[in-house]
Amino acid sequence: MGENFDLENLFKEAEKTVEEIAKKKKTKDSTTETEVEISKDKEELLEEISRLNSKLEDVRAEFSNFKQRTIKEKEKLSLFVEADLLKEIINIVDIFDYAKKTFSRGSNHTVEEYQKGFELLYREFLVLLNKLGLEKIESIGRKFDPNFHHVVSVVESENGEDNVIIDEIKSGYVYKGIVIRPSMVKVSKNKK
Repeated sequence: MGENFDLENLFKEAEKTVEEIAKKKKTKDSTTETEVEISKDKEELLEEISRLNSKLEDVRAEFSNFKQRTIKEKEKLSLFVEADLLKEIINIVDIFDYAKKTFSRGSNHTVEEYQKGFELLYREFLVLLNKLGLEKIESIGRKFDPNFHHVVSVVESENGEDNVIIDEIKSGYVYKGIVIRPSMVKVSKNKK
């Protein structure tokens, strides 16, 4: 963009120079020789203006092409990111399919088997969310912070510190430094 600005300034300066030369030459004696020089200088300057104008148009065209290429590359990159996300989601769908087939064959599965399946799905979801930049807010045992936590209830304690999180009702999440949802927590309050 700076090059466009410079070329436009050169173009304007060249026009001013042509006008100044023409004024100076006219105020001097109007001899045929002076008029020929003015005409020659004017032609040279007009050629320079034309060359600079052509260069300006080339730079504008290059910039327009660059802009279009950048937009296409950005769209293509976005498709690759979306495809990677879909691959991760497909892995989780595969786990659901496997669980559906396994548990529909018969109901002789133990609670532990169901629990293992749910734990696997839970871990896969957390891995996917972490890859996307979502982080779980750590709460239990930490001091209450209104920027990251929302108090659901206060539990009186005889031996504890005030405002320490003793239980998490709902997990909170942060995405790239932005709190998506604060953790819903229980905090302690010293009876003393």
